[in-house]
Amino acid sequence: MVIRWEGKVEAETLSISIPYKGCDKDCPYCISKMTGYLKEDMEVIMRNYPKVVQMAKIARVSKVIITGKGEPTLNPAMIKVALRYLSDFPIELNTNAIKLRGASDCRTHMLRDFANRGLNTLAISIDRVCEVMEVSDLIAEAKDIGLIPRIVVLVSDYLSGYTIDDFINECDADQFTISAISIPTNGIEKTKKALETQDWIKENVGDASEMFIKNSMGRAVAKGRLIRRLSYGPSIFEYRGISLSYFDRCIQENSSEENIRSIIFQEDGHLYYYWNSKAGIIF
Repeated sequence: MVIRWEGKVEAETLSISIPYKGCDKDCPYCISKMTGYLKEDMEVIMRNYPKVVQMAKIARVSKVIITGKGEPTLNPAMIKVALRYLSDFPIELNTNAIKLRGASDCRTHMLRDFANRGLNTLAISIDRVCEVMEVSDLIAEAKDIGLIPRIVVLVSDYLSGYTIDDFINECDADQFTISAISIPTNGIEKTKKALETQDWIKENVGDASEMFIKNSMGRAVAKGRLIRRLSYGPSIFEYRGISLSYFDRCIQENSSEENIRSIIFQEDGHLYYYWNSKAGIIF
């Protein structure tokens, strides 16, 4: 969709950034290590939630994405708040699923609780083929509950020699997304952690990563069927009976009439056009 600067906003999605309670994976390419964290303000969050819901309706968002600068499932109370306010929309939870890979009873309780509150899609981020087998039981259980499981493959040179078919062969997810690992153009903090993250990406995201993406999406174009082109660029294909898409950037850094991706409700309680710019504040 588009942003119309004369006052009306339209966006493909509404992203909800769950207040940071840490992360249980510590990915070396984490975007948040480069762009930093906002201070949580629960009073402002709760005061502005009704306005965010209204804005999502005005913007005609197609879905809500629950995500965060840390791991959202480490703050389940705020996931439930988001589900309570936004249950009228299709809702996706982005997670590394480490907490959900544990004891089956705890996993079942959390999944069913979220599903009963309005969750529709469970998007699991992984960066190695071996991780697919680790989440196979979770995917099966999510499907039993009626959730749509989606695997988000974060691409680095560690995937040298593989294609998306290697991931598809190992699990029964309904959807797959290939996501490029990148360094933001703007909003990078001048910290040791940010510099280390940039160095890791420069050293580990190169030719092999490009080949994985090229070969994987080349197969989708040659052997699959185009389902939809999103307004901000990416295409969704039907490939081997599943949904396959590719995103060339981790976060939205700019908006125009051609490429608006999301409006973002961040943990400081304000709504933004961009993840990493205070200048992008809406209210």
